[in-house]
Amino acid sequence: MPSPDRSVDYDVLKSFSSTSDDDESLSLINDEAYARTLFDDTYDSKTRISRKICLSLVLAVVVLITLTHRQENKANGSTAPRPIVDNRPYETTQVPLASDNHGRAQPAIAWLMSYPNSGTSYTMRLVQMVSNTTAATNYGEECDIDARTGRTVPLYDDSPFGPYLRHIDTRPVPEAFIITKTHCGGRCVHCPPEKYIESVESFYARCLTGTLIEPTLSGKEVNKSRVQYSDDRVTKAIHLVRDPINNVVARFHLEYNNHKDLNNFSSSFPNSKQGFRDWCIDLDSRYKRQENKTNLISPEIKTLFSSVPCHSEFYRYAQWHNMAIEVTEKMGLESTPLVVHYENYESSFEPTLKSILRFLKLDTVGKISPFIAGKTYHDYFQKDELDAAMVLIKAVASQKTW
Repeated sequence: MPSPDRSVDYDVLKSFSSTSDDDESLSLINDEAYARTLFDDTYDSKTRISRKICLSLVLAVVVLITLTHRQENKANGSTAPRPIVDNRPYETTQVPLASDNHGRAQPAIAWLMSYPNSGTSYTMRLVQMVSNTTAATNYGEECDIDARTGRTVPLYDDSPFGPYLRHIDTRPVPEAFIITKTHCGGRCVHCPPEKYIESVESFYARCLTGTLIEPTLSGKEVNKSRVQYSDDRVTKAIHLVRDPINNVVARFHLEYNNHKDLNNFSSSFPNSKQGFRDWCIDLDSRYKRQENKTNLISPEIKTLFSSVPCHSEFYRYAQWHNMAIEVTEKMGLESTPLVVHYENYESSFEPTLKSILRFLKLDTVGKISPFIAGKTYHDYFQKDELDAAMVLIKAVASQKTW
C-alpha cells in the first residue's frame, strides 16, 4: 500500500482552458462602458443623448461587421480553417502560412489507429525504415520543424491544421498512402469518467485532432495549438491491438518516464511491479467517488471494478477499441481496416510486415528494424486479478471487439 504521505500533484498535468467565440462581444461591452466614462456631466442632456445615439450606432456597425466576417469564414471554411477551441487545451492565435511542398507526393491518409503504448512507435519506425519513406502524424511535437516558418509542415498545402510530416528532407513522401498516427480520444489517465467516456462522434472528432507547433507572435517562443483537419483524404486505417495486460502496464511505464521528476512520483511509484501496483491503488482511489456517482457507467460494470487493479485503464482500453471499430465502419473507407496485433511481430514477423506494406502499397527498400521481444507483464497481476480483468473487458467490449 502507498504510504500516507505520498502526494503527487496531478493537477499540473491538466491545464485545460475554455475559450468562447463571444470574446469580441465582451470586448464591445467593455468599450461601451469605458466610453460612457468620457461623458462629462457638464454637457446638457441633448448632447449626452446625441453622443449615446452615435455610440450605439457605432457599436451596431461593429457588431454587424463582426457577424458578417464570421459568416464569410464559415462560407469559406476550406480556405480559412479554424482550430477547435471548445474546451480544448490550446487555441491557436494565427492561421499558419501555406507551405511549399516542393513537389512532394500527395498520398491519401492511412490512419494508424492505436491506443497509446500498443506498439505505435515501433510500427511507425518499422514502416519508415523498410520503405525508406516518411510517415505523418496528428501531433506536431513529433515532427521536424520548417526552418523558414518555424512551424510543423502539413502533409497538404490546403490543410494547415494537419496531419504533419514526421520528416521533411530525410525521407520522401510515399506516393499512394501515408501511414498517419492518431490516438483518437478516450485515453486520458488522470481524469474522471466524464472526461474519458466518449460518444462515437466525440471519439471521431479526436481522431482528426492534433497539435500544431508554431512560433509565438514575438517569434521568441513556441506555441502548441490544438487543431483539427478534415476527413476527406482519410481512405484507409490500420487498427493496432496489443494484449490488454501488457498495454496497461506499458501505460504505467510511460507515466513514469513522463512524470518521474514531478514532486515525488518516482519514489511513490518506482518503475517496478510494486510501483505499478501502488500506482493502480492510487488511481483507483482517486476517482472512486466520481465513478460511484456517474450515470455513464452501468451498475453492473461498477461491481466489477473492485476486483481489478487499474480498473479504469481496462475500461478505457475496451471502450477505445469499441469506438475504433465503430468509427471506421461508419467512415465508408475504401477497404476494410487492417487489424495488426502487436504480439504478431514476435510470433509471425514477416507475414505481419508484408501485410502492412501491401496494405500501404509500399516496397521493401530499406533495412528492417529488429523487434525486441519479451515485454510481457502478466506477472504484475495475481491469477484472480487477471481473470477479473478479462471479465471486465468482456463486459465493456462490443461483440466485434471481443
